Amino acid sequence: MPDSKTRLLRAKLIMEEAIETIQSLGVEMQFLDMDAITFVESSAGSLVKVVDGCCDIAVVTTGTLSACGVGDIVPQRLVNEANLRKFGPGGQLRSDGKWIKPPDFVGPDRLIQEYLERMVNETRNPNVVSA
Repeated sequence: MPDSKTRLLRAKLIMEEAIETIQSLGVEMQFLDMDAITFVESSAGSLVKVVDGCCDIAVVTTGTLSACGVGDIVPQRLVNEANLRKFGPGGQLRSDGKWIKPPDFVGPDRLIQEYLERMVNETRNPNVVSA
């Protein structure tokens, strides 16, 4: 993990880009209290700004992985594969349109942990390469 200053900066950048993207969707956030945020449509939004915002989020999150010394390709593949399993048997569409994980869903955490351990081992033993 990076130092405190870097972690705080990465958190700020991610939040700034997320808020800008939410606003570009024509949605405003209302903070009722620390535990409740509501989202209210405020305009039709801007597709150009949505695309820009989503790409900016990708840039700052990839930069955050880099600041942590982690590449983005393998972990992103692991997370994508896990998320796609939500659409398999047992997955359900919630009333608000979000797909819910099936009861037997297994997330990517264990695979990400194994990837990070391999990455550390390869750094310690540069002559060992894993696929």
